[in-house]
Amino acid sequence: QPTGLQTQNKDALTYTASINYETPWGLIPYATYAKNTAVEIGEASQVTPSLLQQKAGVSNSFLTEGGVKWSLLEDHLVGALSFYRQERTRVNNNIGVVTVVGTRSTGTEIEVRWVADENWSFTLAGNMQHTMVKGPDASFVYLPARNAGVSGVNGFGGSYVSFNFASFPGPNTNYESTLIPHAVF
Repeated sequence: QPTGLQTQNKDALTYTASINYETPWGLIPYATYAKNTAVEIGEASQVTPSLLQQKAGVSNSFLTEGGVKWSLLEDHLVGALSFYRQERTRVNNNIGVVTVVGTRSTGTEIEVRWVADENWSFTLAGNMQHTMVKGPDASFVYLPARNAGVSGVNGFGGSYVSFNFASFPGPNTNYESTLIPHAVF
């Protein structure tokens, strides 16, 4: 079972603990830890009946975050810089084959807002993130022909299909998710 996957429990616990300290200079260092228990849902917020039948439709997620917030120049310059690590699961529902895989994300977020006057404010927001899928992953996967060493001309734009990513040669361990951009600004 993926990390975090658990059987359904009506007494599942969700909580957040956070601490911060406001300095005289307008800086506010903080740390947060959160544990969430929720029903596994797919991309369109659907609940998968087969997971409920297996009593495996509820998973835990964990978030550890720390950083500094600030309010400077008489609150005209505000922002936050944070670092986080999140462990969670995700549902892969491919052609009737439902799998749940664990993920681990680490990243940095920044948001800076400058209030120039009553009418104008400027915001910069960004995120840099790396997401690892915890292996082995038995998801349904399309492999472009070029990944198998077949040229685009000979592959005719096609792809190979595998119903079990864990069956590919090489290390059967964690791998980086390429579906999530590394940086967004």
